Amino acid sequence: MKKIKKIFITLLILSIYSQIGLAEIIETTDFSTIESHLQAADSDTLVIFDIDEVIIETTDAILKPQHKKHFVKFEEELAERYSKEQALYLRSIIYEEQSIKLVQDKILDTLNDLKKRQINTIAITYIATGPRGRIAKFEDWGLSRLNKLGIDFRKFNNLKDNKFSEIPAKHGVPLTKNGVTFTALATKGVLLDAILKHNNLSPKRVIFIDDKLSNLQSVESTCTSLNIPFVGIQYTAVIKSNKWEFNEEIARLQFQVLEKDYKWLSDQEAMMHLTS
Repeated sequence: MKKIKKIFITLLILSIYSQIGLAEIIETTDFSTIESHLQAADSDTLVIFDIDEVIIETTDAILKPQHKKHFVKFEEELAERYSKEQALYLRSIIYEEQSIKLVQDKILDTLNDLKKRQINTIAITYIATGPRGRIAKFEDWGLSRLNKLGIDFRKFNNLKDNKFSEIPAKHGVPLTKNGVTFTALATKGVLLDAILKHNNLSPKRVIFIDDKLSNLQSVESTCTSLNIPFVGIQYTAVIKSNKWEFNEEIARLQFQVLEKDYKWLSDQEAMMHLTS
């Protein structure tokens, strides 16, 4: 029965695609909704994934997007005691040592299925490039996180490595490396346009999965200007989860150890210290 229902949903999506030039954004916490849309993709479709909170998530409560206000509070305390460069160095330790996991274990099967069906699949992430604190190349840090979890986007697309120096960005130079495009905080829609031109890509449909509505809207705008049917999926499983409860005592210890020992404790390690 479930298989019949899945086939019906896929056929319905295909029917909609064939009838109109679709341009819409939907929101979901259910990965099966993403799977249904991807089943409707074909070799003329370009599939785009965001990385953070879509493919990868951290496992420490203070680093979750829903607890950003608490993280900002601790950052502001660091800024009172350290120079901008010193505070950035400390934050880079968090980047390097934070624990991560896949948001969905079956994302690996999903990516491999797209590859098997010869569907061009890329990643566009908002993160910076170049040096950040003790990290020499932030783009290499981003790639290492994917590799740690068994993901290499070179298997899923043939994007050329390139620097988009002509595009203004806030933190570094936008670039594509190993199949992943790092926007350096430039607008994702602008980068998509540059990627298509540089790689001579002319998709007849774009499916983009991201957790932030603003990113989806910028890519939708680019697709609309290029007359490419677009479906944006705002995947909010991580940002709407109530699993990661914030604990002030744990967070305080994590930042104390960070300052004293230049080390980042996971929630589990911090809890062990507090209870020992």
